[in-house]
Amino acid sequence: MSIVAEEQDYAISYSRRIAAPHQKVWEVISGSGSLATCHPFVQSQTSLDGHGVGAADAITYNSGLTLSRKFVQWYEGSGFDLDLIWESGDAAYVSWRVSPDGEAGTLLTVVFTPPHVRDSMCDEARAFIHGLRLKPMVELYLTSMLKGIQYFLETGEQVHRNQFGSHPWFSP
Repeated sequence: MSIVAEEQDYAISYSRRIAAPHQKVWEVISGSGSLATCHPFVQSQTSLDGHGVGAADAITYNSGLTLSRKFVQWYEGSGFDLDLIWESGDAAYVSWRVSPDGEAGTLLTVVFTPPHVRDSMCDEARAFIHGLRLKPMVELYLTSMLKGIQYFLETGEQVHRNQFGSHPWFSP
């Protein structure tokens, strides 16, 4: 199996329809510091370096975990790709995309490709860990995050800690 095919096998995707104009959704997801307002697991977001390709920020979660994000692709008005980096140097690849959905709606999609699960593992063990633990936890994370963005855009109200449930890794 090629690395590209393997990464696609392990990618985890979640989409949500939001009753807000495409441009407004884009402004929120691409805005500096916006995750602290609309993400139920984020305590703070610090911009480290600019905007667009090469920009970086750091996200501190309610659990105390801090991850860095480095933007590697930027598609103005429609999305971006970033590396989500742990202290260990392991990095997940995350793609965000927005597209118009009807007259006043927007479809927001996030695709998370995890860092390789221990390269020394056989394919069966890697698939088992992915299916049993990683995928359900990432799906829980993506669901709550996109619900938070939707709530913020549709109500104008800030999202509260664990508003859509807690997460054992990011916000117990």
